[in-house]
Amino acid sequence: MAASGPERGPGSSPSIPTERRAARICINLREDTHDDLRAIALEEGRSLSNLCAHLLEQMLEQLKGSR
Repeated sequence: MAASGPERGPGSSPSIPTERRAARICINLREDTHDDLRAIALEEGRSLSNLCAHLLEQMLEQLKGSR
């Protein structure tokens, strides 16, 4: 039997397209980096995790564009 729609992994939401699905990661930061990021997040009204995701996505786009 053929599957309909994009393939999804276990626990994924059928209402979110595969290319937009979020994945969690765990990273270790120096304390001063963490403090700087938290201050920026508070200033911008974002959560720390949202700011980190935003910054990583921006940097990835820049790296892709420079290749």
